[in-house]
Amino acid sequence: MESKIIDYMEIFRGGESGCKPMVKVTYMSNGIKQTPIDLPWDEPKVREEKILPYLNGYTLINDTRITR
Repeated sequence: MESKIIDYMEIFRGGESGCKPMVKVTYMSNGIKQTPIDLPWDEPKVREEKILPYLNGYTLINDTRITR
């Protein structure tokens, strides 16, 4: 049985315009880190299918959209 979680997630501004919220997700499958992939953060269907089911209390989230 495959165990899949999100190990690290970085939310940033990207896309073609540089303003679209994007997320770089690093999955961990059976204890092995996978190659990070970029997904659009502002599309509810993508979040629902590819991000939210794999989040847990140990996921490290870095939101770089927030400025000081």
